[in-house]
Amino acid sequence: MYKIGQNFSKYTGVLVPSINNWAKSKEANFRKAQVGNKNKMESFNATIKIVKIQEEYMEKISEATSDFERTAIENEMADKS
Repeated sequence: MYKIGQNFSKYTGVLVPSINNWAKSKEANFRKAQVGNKNKMESFNATIKIVKIQEEYMEKISEATSDFERTAIENEMADKS
């Protein structure tokens, strides 16, 4: 009728998982969500860092007084990316 390790609810007549199995499942889902959130946060931080670097170089380019300086800054920016 039911497998060993499963509990039969006398109130609803439905097979329910054991508390141990339920807790393991919840913990695994929690850990999986933590890893996903960590990866999202790392990607977000990397994006922010790239945008800040681009802003710094755009500011340097706008402050450059000659085409030679602009070209040198643009080349430096291209080398870093």
